[in-house]
Amino acid sequence: MTHFNLDKELEYIKPLFEQGGPITEEENIYFSNWVKEKATLIQEDKVDEVLIQKLKKIFHPIHSEDSIIGISYLKPYGYSGDFKVIDMVYKNHISANPKFKYWDAWVQKTNGLVAVRNRKEYFKKTH
Repeated sequence: MTHFNLDKELEYIKPLFEQGGPITEEENIYFSNWVKEKATLIQEDKVDEVLIQKLKKIFHPIHSEDSIIGISYLKPYGYSGDFKVIDMVYKNHISANPKFKYWDAWVQKTNGLVAVRNRKEYFKKTH
């Protein structure tokens, strides 16, 4: 099992929550890499469940139906990629709530969501 210093991680994450998510391009890149690193460790089953639960607790403030991340996590319609999330992605929705604005902006810039929007445009052009 991989253990990382949760206190160090909190030092990094806490200011992001205070400002409503990563704002600058540098913060966006660093946070994206941070998420990829942690997700890879979790997918490879290298992080114990206690640490995963602590990370979920840290991210709890953005688990709201006012944010794309929150809707994906809460799954109010049964699954994370439901019609509401897809609609928000296609419309490049950014929450009006300042607590979620930059989180939504960050997630909308991720490769996966950009690919979803590009795929729609591609099919519109080819049909």
